[in-house]
Amino acid sequence: MGSGAGNFLKVLLKNFDVLAGPVISLVYPLYASIRAIESKSPIDDQQWLTYWVLYSLITLFELTFARVLEWIPIWPYAKLIATCWLVLPYFSGAAYVYEHYVRPFYVNPQTINIWLTNQERVAVIIQCMMRLIEYNHVVSLSFVDKWMHVHVTMLLIFYFSFSVVIFYSFFFIPLLSFYIPVTSFGLVIYVLYNGYDTHVQQQKLVDFFLVILYPPTKPHHCWIF
Repeated sequence: MGSGAGNFLKVLLKNFDVLAGPVISLVYPLYASIRAIESKSPIDDQQWLTYWVLYSLITLFELTFARVLEWIPIWPYAKLIATCWLVLPYFSGAAYVYEHYVRPFYVNPQTINIWLTNQERVAVIIQCMMRLIEYNHVVSLSFVDKWMHVHVTMLLIFYFSFSVVIFYSFFFIPLLSFYIPVTSFGLVIYVLYNGYDTHVQQQKLVDFFLVILYPPTKPHHCWIF
């Protein structure tokens, strides 16, 4: 009887990661996630949303390097320890990862927001180009003019060709809103560098263009320079 209990205990300890892993990594997080949905506090939402993202990344890592991880005997235990750190309320590792790594990157003003509408994106591009013009005024104007003349020509060819292809694609109506800003952007850049001499005239032209094309849009900040 004692030998049977000892063997059972050995098997239990040997397969502890297999038995405890699903409970810690799936069962409890599912229960806690349901409670977080029903609660009004955003703290637990951050904890469990971040956990599921990290769990997906760990699973993807395991699937990608499965052959390599088979040769690492401590990997299941290391994964179990890391999962406990992410899940258990005493540690709240997922919330720690969000506060110290995800959130600072997301709210950093130096990062460019890619989730903009077509109108907002064009407005931001034009404002950034104006900042580029201001920045380039401290450089030799002759060099800037020669450099920009070549690149603006290439830019126009690319944007007009690309926009025409999109315009005549099978997504005709939805992509019409993309065709107009792209074409207008190329025209504005061309006029800025070939028809106007002073920065004041350039700024007036851009303001006039924005008012006509997108009335009224709230101003956006360009964080490139």
